Order: sequence, then C-alpha cells, then structure tokens
Amino acid sequence: MLSKTPSERINLIQEISKKLKNEDREIIDLTLRQFGLPTTDEWITPEFLGSYVMNMVDKASDEILSQLIHHINGEDLGDETSKSIDFWQPGQYKLFLSHVSAHKIEAAKLKEKLSDFHISTFVAHEDISPTKEWQDEIELALDSMDCLVALVTDDFHESYWTDQELGIGIGKGKLIIAVNCGGSPYGFLSKYQWLKSPDMDINKMSKDIFDILNKHSLSQKKFAEAIVNKFESSYSFQNAKENMSILEKINYLDSDLISRIKTAHDTNSQINGSFGVTYRVNQLINRVQRS
Repeated sequence: MLSKTPSERINLIQEISKKLKNEDREIIDLTLRQFGLPTTDEWITPEFLGSYVMNMVDKASDEILSQLIHHINGEDLGDETSKSIDFWQPGQYKLFLSHVSAHKIEAAKLKEKLSDFHISTFVAHEDISPTKEWQDEIELALDSMDCLVALVTDDFHESYWTDQELGIGIGKGKLIIAVNCGGSPYGFLSKYQWLKSPDMDINKMSKDIFDILNKHSLSQKKFAEAIVNKFESSYSFQNAKENMSILEKINYLDSDLISRIKTAHDTNSQINGSFGVTYRVNQLINRVQRS
C-alpha cells in the first residue's frame, strides 16, 4: 500500500467522521475498538461526535484508515479490487497524472496542490521500471480515473509507459488535459487544447486544471459533486469559509447539488456557525435559481 500524504489522511479522516458521527455512541465506540482505536467517556454531547471521531482516528495508521473506510462503505476487503483501489480518496474527483519519472518531484507537488480542490491524484512512475504489482495499480487507476493529465516534458515521448497511458485514456473517451512543459504535440495529443507551463509553475498549473474541470462537459458534473462533498465535510469555521470560496466558483450546480448544499448548511454547525457563510450560501442559491 502506498503511503498517504498529509492531505490524503485529512480527507480520509474527515470522510470517516462524516459517516460515523450519525451512528449511536455505542456503535461508534464498538467500531473504533474493533479497529484497535481508542475511545473515551468524554465528548458525550451528540453535536460534537464528529470531532470525537476525528480525534480518536487521528493517530491511526494508513492501513487502519483504509480498512475503516472500506468497512463504513460496506466494501468487501476480500475482493482484490477493494484492496487496491484505496489510492483514490473517498468523494474526490479522480485524476491520473502521467509523467516521466525524472519529474516525479514536480508531479508530487502538483498532487498536493490539487488536493486543495478535492482532487485525488494518482501519480504514476515512482520507478523507471515499474514492478508487476505497480503495473497492476496503474491499470486499475487508468480503469477507474475520471480524467488524465499529461505533463508533456521534452522527454515525455521517450517513455514506453506514458504513451500507453495516453492511448488508454483516449480509447476510453476520458477527458485528456495536456500540459506543455517543454515538450511538443505529437500523435493524437496534437488534436487537444494544451495548457502552457514551460517553467512548471505548480500554482498556475493547478488553477488552470481547476478551470478546465470546472467548465468542460466531460468533467464539470463529477467535479461539482466532489466540491460539494468537500463543502459538506467542512470541519472548522475557517475550513467552511475556504470551501465556500471554492464552491462559489463552480459552474455546474443542479437541483440535487443545491439541495445538498442547503442540507449541509442546516446540519453542519461548522458551516452555519461560520461568520458570513450563511449569507454566501443564500447568495449562491439565489444566483443559481435565477440562471
């Protein structure tokens, strides 16, 4: 199992808290104990059960966090697909990042930055010659991804793996985002609109990817769902404001998503108790309903 980044752990802990906090206290403690996690007689007030769960699972290992989310989601850990697919973070938009191993540091930085937008990024090519196990992970990621982003450097075409990944993505009809990082368009890639980032500006690159996912017909609905998931999981007043700022930029919001936003506001005290967020939620809903 690949080690999780701090952002991945935070998102996973938030998801576990969100799903467990509505259970009876006895069920919560039973679940925590069965996974070797601590419990306490404090935190008795029901409205703070989400915070209680987060504190109890905070120090859990990556493996325990993955097992716990599989249990909560009702997934069978005896199934190989369930074991392997835990590299995607629950409720997030799934992005496959194709690049050559020489640029894995930049790829890792981009992955971390994209997590701010509730994008779960699979970074391929940790090794120049992937093991069979790693190949299986890559195949699974390609099969389950929502879109593929290619960092086309001047050595991109030299890789046997990157060409195959692009071919699979194109063949599946997935959204392909090609980022010009010093490479040149070739083959089927030449027909796609390219982002330009010759200096590998990670901040600008992540914002440009956000804009495409937000506007493109192949991505905007799933991406909007991921952002609403992020808003629903707001865990502090400040986090609610940050998530609201992202939500306000989303182009696609249908009636179901608007209903979820209303429910999240009404039931999550970190959202409705955050100064100014109620006003912004109402403004957003009014804007969408007028359009």
